[in-house]
This record gives sequence, C-alpha cells and structure tokens, in this order.
Amino acid sequence: MTSTRVVDLDYRQSPWSRNLWQILRSRNTAYCWVMAGAIAFLAAVLYVPFLRSAFRFGLLSLHELGLAIAAGFGTLILLAGIKRFSVQFQKRQSASSVRP
Repeated sequence: MTSTRVVDLDYRQSPWSRNLWQILRSRNTAYCWVMAGAIAFLAAVLYVPFLRSAFRFGLLSLHELGLAIAAGFGTLILLAGIKRFSVQFQKRQSASSVRP
C-alpha cells in the first residue's frame, strides 16, 4: 500500500498534460530508488518477525495483501479518471469563455 501511495502522490503532483502511463514510463532514478526503498521497508516490516512485533503488525494473509494492493491500484485508476474528467471539463470551460 505504501508504494501505491508514493505513486499516488507523484501522480497528483504531475502536470495535467501527462497521463499515468507517461509518468510511469519516464526515467527517474531517484523515484525508482524511493519506490524500491519503500517496498523493501514495507516487506521487511510485514515479514521479519522482530520488526513486525516492533511495529505491532500481524502477519498478512495472501488475501489481505492482495486486497491492499488492489485497493491501491483502484485508487490510482479512480484518480486517473478524475484527472481526465477534470482536464476535459477545464477545456470545455475555457472554450466556452472565449466565445463572445
């Protein structure tokens, strides 16, 4: 879930002219390191017994992990739809305000 939150933050801060696939295809070394670190830290906290008890997490089943990942990607898809609708709405508003 943390990794999809990082993608979500990047997606919300991205320019309105680029879609999700263009953002993910762009080469960004720092972004790759941050994503890899976030995923590695989350995996360690969830599956290393000492860290799991330190953060007071329980062991996630495969079903729960899949549900969390699906919810994260569902959020990304929802935001992509909202962004697309918003851009189209702004274009219609600006086109209607130009007319005399």
